[in-house]
Amino acid sequence: MSNAPAIERNMTVERLLQLWPQTARVFIDKRMACVGCPVAGFETIEEVAAIYEQDPESFVQTLKRCAAAQHPEAESSHEQANDED
Repeated sequence: MSNAPAIERNMTVERLLQLWPQTARVFIDKRMACVGCPVAGFETIEEVAAIYEQDPESFVQTLKRCAAAQHPEAESSHEQANDED
């Protein structure tokens, strides 16, 4: 069981990106200017979904899938750390 909060519509974009930085790819792929935006600390996932005309539930599900995905870079870094032991 994880101590990380669940990805919910009312979570700010900034908090989402802090907890799951890999989700930045979702915003970039959808041409959403949220990554690095100074308002990201104030706007929720639901608000940016509305601004960019995304279905909020579908958008949250996409973010959840991305957050749960393993990335080769992370695995590679982990393997290198284990090799040094």
